[in-house]
Amino acid sequence: MKAPDGTVVLNVELRCDEVSTGAGAAAINGAMANETYGQGQAFLQAYGEKALKEYENDPENFRTYYYMGTYELTRKSNGYASFLSSVSSYDGEDDTVRYFSHTYNLSTGKECALSDLVSDSREDLEYLWMMSFTALIDTDPDAFYSKAVSKLEKNLDKVDFYLTEDGIVFYLSPDIIAPPETGAVSFEINYVF
Repeated sequence: MKAPDGTVVLNVELRCDEVSTGAGAAAINGAMANETYGQGQAFLQAYGEKALKEYENDPENFRTYYYMGTYELTRKSNGYASFLSSVSSYDGEDDTVRYFSHTYNLSTGKECALSDLVSDSREDLEYLWMMSFTALIDTDPDAFYSKAVSKLEKNLDKVDFYLTEDGIVFYLSPDIIAPPETGAVSFEINYVF
């Protein structure tokens, strides 16, 4: 988005790897194209006018708003395609990094929920997450918030996942149990799908 004088006031750039094999490849690529387009449009709609006004009010000190990231394939074999994205943004107030992930069945093109992939109960998964993330916190407490364990307990619904060639990664986005500069906090479990 440009101001009337041609200055770029807001930049959106999202890219996505494509799946090239499997009966569901076209559906997966279409869904991921819609995902990236939707994220970009939402940011543009939410902050476009604000960016233009801020630039108009103080062009000398204006900083370009942005929303940028890439969805990378972390797995594309044995029936599944999994994507992970790290999206950086600036909305006039904060620089943020957020993570997004999606996993699809290569045959059907349908997105998989965690319950489609593992038979563990929600209670068992939450126990695994508590024990594993707590172990990470205990390993390097200074890298986490002082109340990281209590924050973890309150945010188990924000644990997300993606697949790798070796198994499954569970992660929390930045600023949930650790400062943003720490990045995503994650652990991987070897698992055969």
